[in-house]
Amino acid sequence: MSGRISIILIYAIAIFISDYSFAQPWQPHVRRMDWWRNGATLDMDFANNRYMVSLTAPVTYTSLTQFIAAISGTFARSSSGTYFDASGTLRNAPANTPRLDYDPSTTEPKGILIEEARTNVVRNSGMIGAGSGVSATLPNNWFLDVGSVPFNYSIYGTGVEQGIPFLDIRFWGTSSGGTFALNYEQASTGTGSIWTGTHFVRVIGGSLNNLTLQTGLYFYIPSETAVLSVAAFIASDSALAVQRSSVTATAPSGTTAVRPRLRFSAASGAFDVTLRIGGPQLEQGAFPTSYIPTSGSTVTRQADVFTLPTSTGWYNGNAGTLAVEAITPASYYNGLGGVSRWLGFASIDDGTVSNTVHLFFSDSSNSQQVMASEAFASGVSYYSSYYSTSQGMPSQYPNGYPTDTYPSSSLTKGAVTYSAGSTRSAYNGLSFAAGGGFTLPTATMLRVGARRGGSGILNSSVRRVWYMPTRQPDESLPDYTR
Repeated sequence: MSGRISIILIYAIAIFISDYSFAQPWQPHVRRMDWWRNGATLDMDFANNRYMVSLTAPVTYTSLTQFIAAISGTFARSSSGTYFDASGTLRNAPANTPRLDYDPSTTEPKGILIEEARTNVVRNSGMIGAGSGVSATLPNNWFLDVGSVPFNYSIYGTGVEQGIPFLDIRFWGTSSGGTFALNYEQASTGTGSIWTGTHFVRVIGGSLNNLTLQTGLYFYIPSETAVLSVAAFIASDSALAVQRSSVTATAPSGTTAVRPRLRFSAASGAFDVTLRIGGPQLEQGAFPTSYIPTSGSTVTRQADVFTLPTSTGWYNGNAGTLAVEAITPASYYNGLGGVSRWLGFASIDDGTVSNTVHLFFSDSSNSQQVMASEAFASGVSYYSSYYSTSQGMPSQYPNGYPTDTYPSSSLTKGAVTYSAGSTRSAYNGLSFAAGGGFTLPTATMLRVGARRGGSGILNSSVRRVWYMPTRQPDESLPDYTR
């Protein structure tokens, strides 16, 4: 009996060792005791708020600020910035503090939020100055456009829901068809400027019978008919934090001012609805960013900049593998003045664009929206590969690629591996063609959420970044990015 038990124990130990010790780094399905990527010297899992750096042995952290300090990294944002926490509540992070963002609808973690600088030109998103009662004083700088519909309004009060400042206001009347609007601001602008307006809106009383709600931008053109851009939305009684709507438009020729607004399109008949309106924002740019609170003047949220030095022992200058998981940023090229952009997921570089290996999102001419990777040494391109999903297979730059759309907020995984022998990359389980050999000279930093040299800030969340100090086999990359 003892002999049989010994055989069983030896067999069990053999299975344990094979499962946990001999896994290839690119085999995520093989069970391992540790959460970090096998073979990595750096692994930052922002979505789960856990971090590892291996200099002589792996050291883990469960605080991002402690990890950044331990590895002599830098996170900078010279202003506060908002984000949603794990309960779906809007929080305000102090200056130079990372924002680990969550989806307010699902409370699922999204990762570290990295955004460019933006200014909310709605001076009073906090509803200061609002009165109470029928035809009461609106918040400072807010005003109504009566339009073609007779209506009444009554302000019930102000408050805060899930961290979002709000105004409760009732509208009622009888319409024979037409529109009216509640404006949050009138800001100066010029021809060709791209603006995005946002607000949170929920129904707290009555109904939307005979009413359609629209998020609007009203472009004022002196001595001419104004131009209005609107996006209809359906508000419900769900939580305010999950009901943010937006509209983006380009100021037409002759524009001198823009008004962000909540517009009501009324059908014939009676209407009566009470709305909770929160956090209105007007920002210059072609997509919405996180809410920027204001209380009497415009406020700028400065850019997030996150870098880690390569000098602390985790980095190999001769070969490496860089991988990332990120939330795809909003695409905006089509129909908005042909603005091209290249937004970075992660980059290893020397502070310039000349020496780098990086992974990024391209939203450029002809509405092309692709995932890409590049490698440069002393300003010379050694590897450049672009991938577009609609082909069903990678497309290799510069042979061209079709118009394509990556849904914003979808999860993207990418990896690039390189050495003096060859370079290869992959996105979302598909491998790119191999490129020439590449040795990255004088790299000084790893950037999170930006392209080479610090350009192209992602304006989205990075879930994870990891690095191996070795070139991995070509067959590993698809598994790394599934």
